[in-house]
Amino acid sequence: MGTLYLVRHGQASFGADDYDRLSDQAAARAQRLGQYLRQRFGDRLAFDTVLTGTLRRQIHTWEALAEGAGLTTPRTPWPGLNEYDSHAVLEAIHPEPLPRPRHARAVPPPLPPAARGPGRLDGGARRAARHAVLRRLRARRDRRARPRARAQSGGNAR
Repeated sequence: MGTLYLVRHGQASFGADDYDRLSDQAAARAQRLGQYLRQRFGDRLAFDTVLTGTLRRQIHTWEALAEGAGLTTPRTPWPGLNEYDSHAVLEAIHPEPLPRPRHARAVPPPLPPAARGPGRLDGGARRAARHAVLRRLRARRDRRARPRARAQSGGNAR
């Protein structure tokens, strides 16, 4: 019996001029996955067929994985693996806006204008700024969730 490997494409370049470009970190991870597979399976590592979507980040994920594994298996493009327009699907299924669930979490506010844009913050600094915003939101939520009054017994329970 054969084995089916499913690998999701790596992270796109969020916030870049070309979103469909695979981020440098994602390319390195895909290459590392290829190296891992080669180490694990050695010469037994071979793929009869490789299917990818037609988006560049999907293709580049395979190319980086293949490079890391030392594979030359040609890929077969299959557009059915491309992402879909989730907003269009939701509008087709439910044309009216859906009510916001009571348990929905607050979306963190955007970074200040000085922190946005290319060359402003690198990925690590941008991530740290977002985490700081999330910490402040969680702290605010936790303060609201604290009980206003507390009952405590000083007696000895036996």
